[in-house]
Amino acid sequence: MKVTRQLHYHGAGHSFGPPKSRAGVRDVDIPELIVPDIREHLNWLPSSASLVFATSTGTPLAHSNFRRRVWLPALAAVGLEGVHVHDLRHTGNQLIANGGAELAKSKACKASERSGTKRARSC
Repeated sequence: MKVTRQLHYHGAGHSFGPPKSRAGVRDVDIPELIVPDIREHLNWLPSSASLVFATSTGTPLAHSNFRRRVWLPALAAVGLEGVHVHDLRHTGNQLIANGGAELAKSKACKASERSGTKRARSC
């Protein structure tokens, strides 16, 4: 998957713009294990949708709707509280590190430009 732009929310609307840093423009590897699920998900979206995660009409998901309709019910179903979507980034980074990924590869996955970032802090 190629990341070339970022969604910016402002007021009651949104717009697309460049990622915050040069490192934000990147290719993201999708594990083969989930490729069938991603394909099935993309087939659910309208052909005009250019987003991986979008509404049934292909527009960007509203954070508040996703949180209320998907995230909180999923947490309740597994008996968790106080977990935020952004926590998944840290979990993913730790799984990369636990899997023996090189620090450079781990940083590339996180789109970090700072070579001095400590491994423990960034995972």
